Amino acid sequence: MISGSVAKTSSDTTTGSLSYINNLVTGATTSGSYYIIVPKTLINNTMATQLRSVYGYNVTQRSNFNGTNDEYIVSWGSILDPTPTPTATPTPTATPTPTPSSTPVPPTPTPTATTSPTPTATAAITPTPTPTSAYRTYNYIISATDTNLATGNTGGNAQYDGKVVAIVTDGYNCGNTTPRTFTVSFTAGSFLSWVCSPNGVTPQFGYYANDTLVTSGLVSTQTLAGGCPC
Repeated sequence: MISGSVAKTSSDTTTGSLSYINNLVTGATTSGSYYIIVPKTLINNTMATQLRSVYGYNVTQRSNFNGTNDEYIVSWGSILDPTPTPTATPTPTATPTPTPSSTPVPPTPTPTATTSPTPTATAAITPTPTPTSAYRTYNYIISATDTNLATGNTGGNAQYDGKVVAIVTDGYNCGNTTPRTFTVSFTAGSFLSWVCSPNGVTPQFGYYANDTLVTSGLVSTQTLAGGCPC
């Protein structure tokens, strides 16, 4: 039997990354599901926040046993929303048209000159860009070797200490489908990313060390996964 300290280390390692969430999502999508239920022993509020803000999942918390055992519902589709049932529309009853006793002869109208209205110019409407199948997403396997080298950053780059980053150009994520350029960061672990990039535009992949982006010699990998789910 393993010791308590070894068990705690294994537990901390598991809940310190989202690798097992990826496995649960992969299994659910393979079977055609749109959500998973994760017990509180395998997820915490920090992880739930990361799933919402970075990957665009819907994450809700609920009590499943007299309000004592919390669990989380992680969803990525609208299958949980009820579909309204249409109600029958009554068919109007035809009203008989009365037949006049005699046919009146209408007077001959006098033509009246009309003025054609001057057309009013309307401003052109620019459509909002909608993500299409021209976007692709990626799988990430992040090595602790790279995250350990990501140190010495200052200012806005300080948030990337201990992380590997992917800089997405003209892409989007499921939480915000407006095409834009942004940076997403990963801790060590395995991730199925919901960040979408245009075909032919691979995210710049690396880590910041002393405020310099390092993109060569990485142990971590960025692999093309397929089409975007949103």
